[in-house]
Amino acid sequence: MRKQDTYDLPRRFLDKYKPAKGQLLLPFEELPETSANVFLSETMAHRVASHNADLMDEERHIVEQHLLEGKLDVVFATSTLAAGVNFPLGAAIFASWQRWDSARRCYEPIESAEFHNMAGRVGRMGFSHEQGRVIFFATDYEVRIARQYLNLGELPRLESRVTTERFDQLALQLVGSGLCCSKAEVEKLVCTTLSALRERSQNSTVFAQWPTKLSDAIDGLVEECLLMQTTSGRLIATVVGKAIAHSGLLPETGVFLLNYVARKSARLIRCLPTAKTPGDISRLAFLLFSACFSSPEFRSHNRKGPTRFLPYQLERDGLCNAEVYRNDLVEPVWEADVMPVNGAKFCCDWMEGAELRQLEDACPDLRAGAIREMYRNLVWVLQGLSSIVTAGADTRIPDVCRLKVLRESGVKLELLAKLPRVMRRLSFRVAEGLPDDVLWMTALNSTSSEYRLTRGEILTLRAKGFTAPEEIMLGSPDANEVRTIAFEKAKPSPQAKANWLRDTCRDWKVNQRKKAAERHLRRARRCTHVKLVEEYYGSIGTDFEKVFETILSVLKIPYRKLDDKTKTGAPDYLVRLQDSPPLIIELKSSVGDKLVDYNRAVEVLAASEVHGHKDTFCVTLCHPGVDPSVPMTIAVCGRLSVVESADLGEALLRVCEGSLSQKQLWQWLASPGQALAADLPYREYV
Repeated sequence: MRKQDTYDLPRRFLDKYKPAKGQLLLPFEELPETSANVFLSETMAHRVASHNADLMDEERHIVEQHLLEGKLDVVFATSTLAAGVNFPLGAAIFASWQRWDSARRCYEPIESAEFHNMAGRVGRMGFSHEQGRVIFFATDYEVRIARQYLNLGELPRLESRVTTERFDQLALQLVGSGLCCSKAEVEKLVCTTLSALRERSQNSTVFAQWPTKLSDAIDGLVEECLLMQTTSGRLIATVVGKAIAHSGLLPETGVFLLNYVARKSARLIRCLPTAKTPGDISRLAFLLFSACFSSPEFRSHNRKGPTRFLPYQLERDGLCNAEVYRNDLVEPVWEADVMPVNGAKFCCDWMEGAELRQLEDACPDLRAGAIREMYRNLVWVLQGLSSIVTAGADTRIPDVCRLKVLRESGVKLELLAKLPRVMRRLSFRVAEGLPDDVLWMTALNSTSSEYRLTRGEILTLRAKGFTAPEEIMLGSPDANEVRTIAFEKAKPSPQAKANWLRDTCRDWKVNQRKKAAERHLRRARRCTHVKLVEEYYGSIGTDFEKVFETILSVLKIPYRKLDDKTKTGAPDYLVRLQDSPPLIIELKSSVGDKLVDYNRAVEVLAASEVHGHKDTFCVTLCHPGVDPSVPMTIAVCGRLSVVESADLGEALLRVCEGSLSQKQLWQWLASPGQALAADLPYREYV
């Protein structure tokens, strides 16, 4: 049935009960209010529920749990309820067994395998209904088709997963991962897959075209400079080609977005904040989000359909006026297709703190589950784009290996390099739905903690003016009152959770360092220098410098100590990673919970200029951590990154293990912003 049916039919079913509206059911209290959980609270009180893809994951889980516990009698569902879970159902009634095919513009019968998968939810062994009933309807002219579902012995038809339409993506991934090194190898691998054998047996004429289409797809990748082909026929993925292959994005998407970001880099950089100006991150976010939603991933391009979909409700005019962005949009004539700008607006509102119910109400029939799915897709594309732009901005790449747009004289790689870390941070904000100044609070949640900060609680603290760590950890009566208000629904008591937040915030970075040390010590047990890991995390000041120097020596990373106590204000080290320009590294270590602030983080810039290294990229190593307000502010300078000791510890351990090259380590450190272990690059193949 349609998603809307799963709401309309329960209401009609329950009309005779005339149920009164009540409070949210207890399981929904910890979730943000949505139209779906308000509806479910009403119907589940009468043992009736809905289940569809527009519910949030948490809402679906609650419905399923109630079903497993025997607390529901009737569930109105789409095919989502068929997904591999045993339920104590006695009967399955199919309101319809046909689905709308948008390509053919008609209703098509569902596959026999899908029908049996859904019907198989009933009469499960181990439940009270070990024999189930399946009821479905057919008009006179549908009977012949309907009878196919009663042929239980018929094997389901195998569906091809390899299609000629996506040969370019497949070929790029095969070469980019090192599995294939020539057209012949790609053809041999692809044309012997199960999909190929099926195509050959069913349509040999079409299959005969596969080698030619594969060759054409590879030629297109070479033309775009995602692959390079030697005179002997060897295929090599370029750095950008590898990044696109690893991202999972379509090659068309990677090229489309990189072209946009490269050509608009100067305009986009103007949106970044500085120490003196707040910038306009909201504008930057809107432009990047709308570009992602305009890409081949979400919209049809060159007669190829999208692989991801925006909620159809966003097709409405009047939801967003993008006129002020026109000149910087990937598609200036945005009125021709309003879905990308509407989607961008919803994502921007979400990360600025808008409630899900508020977003649902902005567009009729739009549900929280569809909105959250849109956010997940955007996060995935943004993180892929961040890796692609990082690869494109690498100054070590020969010009012949670059995409055409990056060879244009107007494109400056140093500007492009300022964007990847900002993109990744925006992806975190969309994932969490939080403004930048409180994003750091999500790091207080850990799997071992008895409490977790919810989005609503974080936004409440922000509304009360509590955004910085030093404010959260205050022990004053006023601060305690604010924390208690934020946790008014907490169990067992608001005060208990308020105390947890205060204490957790005080020891946040110290505990983070301890956990990293424990994790890295376990991995380094077989290493002859395991003692260095313990000393790295346990020392500060001069002792920290000594162990840092020893680690560089063990890893055979050349360095020169610039601050030899004879030069006033000199930076600490000049480090030379393999086949890469030098880096200036400044160590900032603190006792206890004191974090490195903006002034201390940027000191290395002035020091490097004074001592003859004004063009050298600088890194401030913060031990144990950096103030959360620093990363976005330093991105615009283009010559500085900050890294916390736990993140650098992970990177250095990977170098020791051989899973990270020195060239990759340089690229990770030499990108403006904060270097996080989460965005360490993939292992290079040989």
